[in-house]
Amino acid sequence: MRGEEVKRYFVLSLTSLAVCSRFMENVAWMLLKRFPVQPNNRVWGEFRSLADDKMCWDTQSAALGGPIGISGCHHSGGNQRYRLNVEGQITTGERCIHARNSNLVFEVCPDAKVSDKWKLLEETKQIQYDDGSDKCVEAKGKKLKMEACDSKNAFQKWQFAPA
Repeated sequence: MRGEEVKRYFVLSLTSLAVCSRFMENVAWMLLKRFPVQPNNRVWGEFRSLADDKMCWDTQSAALGGPIGISGCHHSGGNQRYRLNVEGQITTGERCIHARNSNLVFEVCPDAKVSDKWKLLEETKQIQYDDGSDKCVEAKGKKLKMEACDSKNAFQKWQFAPA
């Protein structure tokens, strides 16, 4: 670079730095307040049925508030990629999985909060809703339901597989 090019480069760089600094001071802090960094993942990928390892949890393109179910595993992520974070929240994309009555539904996650909590029971391979009700996720046909936990029920057993 010649002298004039060097000067232009540094002026542009300093201008960019000033703009970035103003953005961080005036805008970015609000984003982190409203959308804080999420807890670390405990598991991330597919939840496959141990009763039939070709079947995975799937949003089935349901509308918000609609039930999720299971369908054939396609190993492409998307509507079959879920994460369970260390705080016990299950999400898919920016949507949280909630237990509503006996269904699993996906809804907008509450701002900056972990609402519904889930436990992955390593020993029994069950996914339990952590509200003291002793309910676990069970595959019933193409639906996912909340049923009384039964460690002998193969339809309540899930394996995690990275997707």
